[in-house]
Formats: sequence, structure tokens, C-alpha cells
Amino acid sequence: MATILLDQKELPAGLIDRYSLAQRNPDVSEMWVPKEYYDVNDYVQRGWDDDLQWLLTQSVFGFSNPAKADAEYQAAPYGRTFSTGDGVEATVIPAEEAGLGADRAVVFCVADEKPALPVERCPKWGFRGKYGSYVVDVAFRASKDLGHAELEIGGFMDLVRAVDRHAQEKLRD
Repeated sequence: MATILLDQKELPAGLIDRYSLAQRNPDVSEMWVPKEYYDVNDYVQRGWDDDLQWLLTQSVFGFSNPAKADAEYQAAPYGRTFSTGDGVEATVIPAEEAGLGADRAVVFCVADEKPALPVERCPKWGFRGKYGSYVVDVAFRASKDLGHAELEIGGFMDLVRAVDRHAQEKLRD
């Protein structure tokens, strides 16, 4: 299942250089809760860090059929990485013009205060896409420790398009 995740060479070069994403962490195939809790058949996560903290994660949830993937997509509209119940706000970014191939997709900015549209920069970006029987979550956190408190929307959308291309190739039923 690890081949369904982006590899280092598929990440946008500007993102790697600017945010020091040179260190890829080992893939994780165990969820933080039993897979049965979310009715997940398969799960894998890959992350990159800057030696201080995880800055970028991609998670793929595999379900037995598209209807179960759709139910998960609806149950957590901002993915499983960020929780809006913790006092943070999510602002959905119109992503229709990005030409994504996902069955359903959302791009969003997560911040302590709800950013007003249009959002050009954000400390935490997220993407959730549904591809047949799979749901893909991508989370990016800017690192204040490296002097980068925010990421521009263009940089995050480059990453989203890379994930989307890869997912369309690897995750269709």
C-alpha cells in the first residue's frame, strides 16, 4: 500500500527547499484507533519533517467500497489530522478551478481565527480527496522554528495537484 503515497521525487521542489522537507519518516500503517472504528480496510501514512516536527503528512484510507469511502469523507470534512473542535477554524478554499480529478475534494486553511476569503497564506493547509474506495488526507504545517509561519496558497496547490495526479493513477477502483 505504500506505493499509493507520494515519493520524495514527486514533491514540488520549491516546497522541499523552502521548508527543509529533506527527511522522510518511516511509513506508518497502524492507525491511532483500531481500523474497525472507522471501518477502514487499509491505512498508510507518510510524513516529512525538518528535524523538529512533522510538517507534511499524507494519509490514505482504503475502504471495501466507494460508499464507505463516501461516508468517511462526509464524517470528517476536514480530514482526520486537524480537529475544528479544538477551537481552530477552517476556511474552505474554492478549488474547482484547480482541475482536480478526485470524485470529491476540499482544500482548506486551518487557523486560530477564521481567515477571510481570499486566503493567500495560511499556517496550516489541508486537503481531503475521495478516489473511488479511497480517501486521501494531506496536511501541511508551516514551521515558525524555521522562520516560515505561513505557506502561500500557490505552494500548497502545487502539492495538492501532485497528490491528485498520483492518486488518480494509483487509487482508482
